[in-house]
Amino acid sequence: MQADLPLSDIVEAQGHLIDSHIMERIFDTVVEFGGRFEVEQFSIGRTNSEPSKLRLRVEARTQKEFEQMMTQLLGLGCAAVDAATRS
Repeated sequence: MQADLPLSDIVEAQGHLIDSHIMERIFDTVVEFGGRFEVEQFSIGRTNSEPSKLRLRVEARTQKEFEQMMTQLLGLGCAAVDAATRS
């Protein structure tokens, strides 16, 4: 992890992430709050009924930016990954 971005978490989202532009909005939100993201896993649903799944690490410089970013990400359908379930 970068020293200038000390706060990080892993979030996941699933659903119709591409055609609904949610994935784009997730990435834009991280950047809007001065953060960075790294996609850890991404799988595209193979049918209209199968959801896509996204798992990414997000980072922010300050506690305020981190909290604002996470609030927006949760509003977009992301969920923070519990530390106990991280692999």
